[in-house]
Amino acid sequence: MDINFSVWIPRILGAIVLLGAFAALMYYSVRAAPETQDRRPRSNRTPGRTSALVETNRAEHLRIRSKLYYYAAHVTAVYDGDTCTVNVDMGLGIWKHNQTIRLWKVNTPEVRGPERAQGLEVRDFVRDYILGKDILLRTILDKRGEDQTGKFGRLLGEILVEDEAGELVNLNELLLAEGMAVPMDEGGSSVPATERSIQAPPDTAACPFCGQLRKIDSDTAIMEACLNCLDPARKW
Repeated sequence: MDINFSVWIPRILGAIVLLGAFAALMYYSVRAAPETQDRRPRSNRTPGRTSALVETNRAEHLRIRSKLYYYAAHVTAVYDGDTCTVNVDMGLGIWKHNQTIRLWKVNTPEVRGPERAQGLEVRDFVRDYILGKDILLRTILDKRGEDQTGKFGRLLGEILVEDEAGELVNLNELLLAEGMAVPMDEGGSSVPATERSIQAPPDTAACPFCGQLRKIDSDTAIMEACLNCLDPARKW
């Protein structure tokens, strides 16, 4: 039987080329399948949700550690010795205007009623100290790490002012030291200084800014510096 190689050789080569192309197509299709599957929206996959939760917790932890409860602010009004109004610089060019601040754990005489004379004296002292000035506002956080408010929705905070030496002076503590205010407890009730001085401090207390337990010296009633949010040592 005669075989016409000039006819069959091109056919055989063509078949080999087609088989090779088919094999290559199948190979790359299998390799590409996992990559295609991985391109699904992350919200549809359990690992993605877990990863997002981890990132959220990490971001919240960093938010607290980076002390974002400190804000630059400008004092626009002082109502009395423990209440003022500020414009708060939130960062990135965003401002919160006309925010009322209630000084935390401090109570000064009222500017009306029987305490009026003393109240006006303390108010004028605070006005001279902070009105029209740039200050550092430290807000008080709740257990969730969110800004805490007191009565009438006033933001609770501490006001820190830079003195001539460049040191930060805590207005809340200054008013107590000068006898112009009495301390208040966590529930908002006034605590006479004499009563507070005879109270035995607890061994530990939660940090008012991040919730971390902080040791308290039983002799001096000084709460140690917070290692979590870096708040300095302070009087309990």
